[in-house]
Amino acid sequence: TLKLEVLNPVMLSLLKHLLTLFSSPAYQKFTRRVVIDEGWTVFKNPLLKDFLESALRTFRKKGIAINFASQSVDEASSFLVGQTEVRYFKFFDDKEVLRKFSFLTEDDVEAIVRIKKPRDYGNKYSVSFVESKSFGKGLLYLVLPDFFYWVSTTRQEDKVKRHRAYNEHKDLLKAILHLAREGR
Repeated sequence: TLKLEVLNPVMLSLLKHLLTLFSSPAYQKFTRRVVIDEGWTVFKNPLLKDFLESALRTFRKKGIAINFASQSVDEASSFLVGQTEVRYFKFFDDKEVLRKFSFLTEDDVEAIVRIKKPRDYGNKYSVSFVESKSFGKGLLYLVLPDFFYWVSTTRQEDKVKRHRAYNEHKDLLKAILHLAREGR
């Protein structure tokens, strides 16, 4: 793992590079979205927080969406959630933490804590609670096609089956396509 003293300048350099790159005319006709996993950690640094707030506004003005993904919720990520256009919540059961988000009603909190992991739905679909300033809020059901299931599964028995298919086909893509045709 990167130490925060290294992560902060790396994150700032990355954001500056992406802003310059995606602001160029060659990218104007494309939807520009950047997803940074656990990027909210830089918001823990009070010196960077104001700068990053301003940077996020600049990205939004230029039509570039920045999404931060995390599996944890604390004050830093709570602040960041307030800065984003669309928020997704998946199988999170701590009601007290969820109540800290002012945009969530008690009914929203109850809906979120009832969401289960995809394996509890037989890995046929995934459920998220989505809240957007522009589009409203509600449950989103995402059907998981067999191809994506076989790419992403971490179940031990599926990993064994995927490895056997790889050994048979000598190519991972061919193995996954074969498994997807067979179903789950």
